[in-house]
Amino acid sequence: MTQRGVIYVTKMKKNLMYKVEKDTIYQTEHEGMEVRVQQVTFRKELQKGEANKH
Repeated sequence: MTQRGVIYVTKMKKNLMYKVEKDTIYQTEHEGMEVRVQQVTFRKELQKGEANKH
């Protein structure tokens, strides 16, 4: 993954919600997927209705 330039990897937990804000795919000349860039917001519900966002 480091060689592919992955910036952030996380293990998804059961109570972790996420929303893909932006999804861009860059293709090669032969229509193959070269790079996929996603901007994702993670949200974890806490007690008393509060939430953490990353």
